[in-house]
Amino acid sequence: MPVVHHAVVGYRSIAAAPGGVWTTVYQWDTSGGLADDAGYNGLTLVGTIPITDFTQTGGTRIRLTFSGATSEGFIANAMYVGNGGGGDPYDFGDTPVQMLMSGGGTITIPINVDTVTDDVAFVKDATNPFVYAMQFSNAAADTLRRNATGQDENSYFKSAQEASVANKTGFSNNLTTSYVAKIELFI
Repeated sequence: MPVVHHAVVGYRSIAAAPGGVWTTVYQWDTSGGLADDAGYNGLTLVGTIPITDFTQTGGTRIRLTFSGATSEGFIANAMYVGNGGGGDPYDFGDTPVQMLMSGGGTITIPINVDTVTDDVAFVKDATNPFVYAMQFSNAAADTLRRNATGQDENSYFKSAQEASVANKTGFSNNLTTSYVAKIELFI
């Protein structure tokens, strides 16, 4: 399949089927401002976004936008997304899907730059929360940008490399916030 390159940093798309359109289905609330959080090296960070925060569900593909922090970027050595519905709020209820950037599994977000992941096959169900998990192993690039006053999103962390694990255990509640600036589905 041909690769379509876009002007947005880091974004790569497999040519999508005709007739669909990229639709923003979630965008973080920035009314309380934005903040930077550092120190995620060696951790897995899991975020959950309730289904009530989505304007639409379904679709065939997904892509995420992250906003770069003001002091340092971040590099996630792996990131997975999925529908929730497992036993704990931070569990995937289905098989998680690996997010890619420029065709690879490492997600790199530069300082002060909004960056879009590659799009991957994914269907957002209409019942369960959206779950994303990132693991970090680079102390020089572990600062994340977040909304300062989250809507009803939550984040959890654990000192482990478990982004791809569907049924996680032992995660601690972190903040009521979102680290994903925007979610788009190809509908």
